Amino acid sequence: AHHRLSLKPLENAYRGGMRCGDTQYALFCAHQYYIHAFQCGEELSALEKEIKTFGDQMLENKQDLFSKYAQVFRQTVLNWMGCCNDPLKLTGVAMDQDQLLNNALENNHMSLVYVIHHSRSYLAFAFGHYELASDFAEQGQNILDSGCSPTFAVVTHAFVYGLISFVLAGKTHQIKWKTNAFKCLKKMEVWSESAPSNCLHKLLLLQAESAVLLGENSTAAIKYNAAIKMVENGGFIHELALIHERAAVFYSEQGDTSKACHHYGQAHVVYLQWGAKGKADDLRINCPF
Repeated sequence: AHHRLSLKPLENAYRGGMRCGDTQYALFCAHQYYIHAFQCGEELSALEKEIKTFGDQMLENKQDLFSKYAQVFRQTVLNWMGCCNDPLKLTGVAMDQDQLLNNALENNHMSLVYVIHHSRSYLAFAFGHYELASDFAEQGQNILDSGCSPTFAVVTHAFVYGLISFVLAGKTHQIKWKTNAFKCLKKMEVWSESAPSNCLHKLLLLQAESAVLLGENSTAAIKYNAAIKMVENGGFIHELALIHERAAVFYSEQGDTSKACHHYGQAHVVYLQWGAKGKADDLRINCPF
């Protein structure tokens, strides 16, 4: 089933729990709701307000650990929106990164540590800091390897880590990045068979990046187009923007200015639709055309 189908039941469960006075259950459902909403690409400005409301309720009801997760996701959203001093650091109106990370490590809240690393990894990749993104992704992978994590978090991590690895494999020609990239791709192949509505467009993008690395440019073009068509029909607007951006980079490197401009333009439009003005502005400033 599509990941977005979980949103309405979680929202209803939250409201029902609050009406019945079961605040712990209600806030657990709220916690799951905003995580799923972010993963599905829900509009960021509205989501930021929802997370703040949930976070305030968590503090009021002494759900301290849940409130820390809310701080991380809210600051991550704000960074994408451009409401921060440094998009690569989760410090701003919602949280202080170093303070929260140190507290999580001291209390052995490794799932919270993972969320911080993964959020920074995705942001660093999106803003073109690939080596930094790989550092955070590796730290996140070490945590995933040492314990259990929610399935969709594992899927998203493999998707981002795979993209990072394909880019670095092309830039550095180091075998470790090529090995890791194809490892992530193989995982996505398995998940796409059982959950195509959530994973197939991710697989197609990884396959496009794989084709670029192998010099199979016609295959890459086909895979980028297939990924775009797949995600256009199934939500995940934030990943649609990313696919357009990666396609733009590909066509730019091939010297096809017309197609590169088209995909850069589409990426910019879709990032704005998602509410990621910070990323959209960065793309506009750094676009080669």
